Amino acid sequence: MITTHQALPRYLALLTDQMPIESSFIKQLPDHLNAEVVSGTVTNVREGAAWLAYTYLYIRMLKNPMAYGVTYEEAAQDRMLDAKRLDLITNAARVLDQNRMVRFDPRSGNLAVTDMGRTASHYYIMHESVEQFNGLLSEILTEAQALHVLCAAKEFEEVKVRPEELDEVDQLRVGCCPLEVGAAVEESAGKANVLLQAYVSRARVSGFTVISDTNYVAQNAGRVGRALFEVCLRKGWCSVAAIFLRICKALDRRMWWFECPLRQFDTLSWDVVRKLEEKHAKIPQLLDMTASEIGQLVQHMRSGKIVLDLARKLPYLEMSASVQPITRGILRMTVKIHASFEWSDRWHGTVEPWWIWVEDAENERVYHSEPWLLHKRQKEEVHVGAFTIPIFEPLPPQYTVRAVSDHWMGAESSVTVSFRHLILPDRHPPHTDLLDLAPLPK
Repeated sequence: MITTHQALPRYLALLTDQMPIESSFIKQLPDHLNAEVVSGTVTNVREGAAWLAYTYLYIRMLKNPMAYGVTYEEAAQDRMLDAKRLDLITNAARVLDQNRMVRFDPRSGNLAVTDMGRTASHYYIMHESVEQFNGLLSEILTEAQALHVLCAAKEFEEVKVRPEELDEVDQLRVGCCPLEVGAAVEESAGKANVLLQAYVSRARVSGFTVISDTNYVAQNAGRVGRALFEVCLRKGWCSVAAIFLRICKALDRRMWWFECPLRQFDTLSWDVVRKLEEKHAKIPQLLDMTASEIGQLVQHMRSGKIVLDLARKLPYLEMSASVQPITRGILRMTVKIHASFEWSDRWHGTVEPWWIWVEDAENERVYHSEPWLLHKRQKEEVHVGAFTIPIFEPLPPQYTVRAVSDHWMGAESSVTVSFRHLILPDRHPPHTDLLDLAPLPK
């Protein structure tokens, strides 16, 4: 063990004096209680108190009650600490209820899971981060604001700001950050924001501590970003959900969404990619060109065929949609999907995950969303999906069905369903005549 001289007596005492190790479980109790509620193990505070009796915290509370705020009188009257356990669980439930992670009824003691709590448990998000998200998230955010929300998570408070790093962080902010940094670089959120953008931009970082912090931020940002994407998707915010998914893919691919999607293929030279970006070449335009035309565009004839082959391998879905009214408030939508790209085991593996949702862009709402997997063996098939969605009066002009790749940048498809000629059932349908039938016996 390597440590300073000042800390040496403490570690020697731990080794020689056999000091008991106390539990720090109370600090993280709300997060663990939320996980138990989501899994269905705990449904009320009584069950929570019984669950707490299986923890190391309870063992140490019995041995050393004073260290956990229990007086000798309370310990003498309640030897099994039932009241203390119930009080801890109740306080944790109140914290979760304030952060909208569970619904807590103080009279009955019942605990009910929410979408926010389920997402936080799935992605190991701390309740302090959820509290930040509740205050910062809204229906309309820009990319820079969304990245600031992500960097404001409690997980990034471990990123300390050191005086000797400020010059390098400032240089990174000026030279490698295409998005506005929403906080000062002297704060943890601001430094995390700069390091994330530098990571995506593939900037060269020199300081050892800055490299370590960049790796830490990059490892945790994808998890937090996926959680924010699911939160916004469950809330029905289509634009913000698409932005967070874009940020997650940018972190995975280490490229920005405004750059050429062919950057994701390592076989293409950076010089050719740079020329494609200078010419503002879009993938549909490249697919309509021949290999020689692309070679003339990038001023490298041999690369024309390579660019065309890679453009054909970028995932793309052709979609068509039709609607059928069931009632005046419910539509049945049928979507047909066909994969229109060349499958390559090297780039696509055996399965390609997608997100499909139905949005009303005018009102910023998502009415249906689901993950969808495209398997290699089903690539040539026409996939048909049907689901029911609500519709409101006055009728919106259109709904949009959008398919977004979960991994690939620039792989998006959409189809618009117009309601201009949609005929809904009558508001009050006429009653049918009563048939002349013998009534059934009682």
